[in-house]
Amino acid sequence: SGVGLVTMSNNMGLNYIVSGPRKLTQLTAGAYPQSGRIGESIPLSAQLSLQPGQDPTGINLAGLPIMFSIGQDFRLGWTDSTGQASVLMPLVNTPPSDQGYEVSISYAGSSLLAPSTAVTNDPFIVQKGLTEIVLSPAEVYYDSLNTDVPLVATLRDDPDDPNSVGRPLAELTVIFRITDATATSPANPLLSKPVITDQLGQARLGGITLPALMNYKVWVEFGGTKTYEAWPRPSTTPVPSLLKFNAPPSCSDVVLKAGNNQDEIWPTNNKFLGLSLSGAKDADDPTGTSLRYYFLKIFQDEMVGTEPDATITPYNSASSPSATLPACGSAEVRAERDGNGNGRVYEVFFLVEDGQGGSCTGSRLIATIPHDQGGGAATINDGTIYNSLGDGVEQCSPH
Repeated sequence: SGVGLVTMSNNMGLNYIVSGPRKLTQLTAGAYPQSGRIGESIPLSAQLSLQPGQDPTGINLAGLPIMFSIGQDFRLGWTDSTGQASVLMPLVNTPPSDQGYEVSISYAGSSLLAPSTAVTNDPFIVQKGLTEIVLSPAEVYYDSLNTDVPLVATLRDDPDDPNSVGRPLAELTVIFRITDATATSPANPLLSKPVITDQLGQARLGGITLPALMNYKVWVEFGGTKTYEAWPRPSTTPVPSLLKFNAPPSCSDVVLKAGNNQDEIWPTNNKFLGLSLSGAKDADDPTGTSLRYYFLKIFQDEMVGTEPDATITPYNSASSPSATLPACGSAEVRAERDGNGNGRVYEVFFLVEDGQGGSCTGSRLIATIPHDQGGGAATINDGTIYNSLGDGVEQCSPH
């Protein structure tokens, strides 16, 4: 044009008609709902046929494109063998409006068929979309006043509607509200924290400072926008997540045993003898059923790979281990000591976890009999400075 504007018409990729008569068509809109919410998919349909009096010879109405639109949302459908086309129109780009939008249904025509448009007199009302927030997980444990809470709120289109798109809603602000565990609503929160949702519609509670070491409820709200309704809705009862204080276990009473509940390693027959740990205490689990024990490393006060260990087949190399830690969940030590020494002392390092993020660590000593059980001599700890697992073996990592 005179101001440099350029327009393009591509006929939806179809050929343009150069000359020749075309048969007249008519497009009839099917029944459709008069309103819908943002996030819903609206069923639309239309019937393409020849106008009365047109010769149907050689005309195939299947596979023809029908364009449907509501406001700023478009969807292309294709006719079946009877000329019927149906689509589900997602309402995602059209702003809510009480004035309503025209439902547009059109056929662009072909080399044999003339274009046509369906008559739709009733405006379509677009309403605000419904939303829902899901909190996950239902329970989160913490063990300090300043804590990073891995609680995630997911904001999305209301999935209860059978025609809902269920899209995650990004770059919107949700507000976490924390109350004591007895509260029945978030009306009087102890603290509040706004977080913006990411591209997955997720907002993470993250770092907070709690007023006391106790149990809490975590609620989440969405204030709504011009496009979406607030959450929770008046008819909805939100379900909070529980934020539970988790006291870490205590390792002060852990007991180390060898073999079949032995306090000392005997007999010294150069065989490997299993070790066991027990006795950790957990205020949140008095029975201790959730506690897990892991062996981290083992040291000893006699050199590794020397006599008597190094002379025993197959452990006859300079790096012969005196202990093993299969997968950190169990441990074995060699039932041996230098017959000319004052007995061998093993120091066993361990980790105890409660399964909720709490843990404690410690070490215990266990000794071999210096000579025999009737000798009366006590084992002497000369300093556990030698790695029982062998040269260059690092600490076992349970995770």
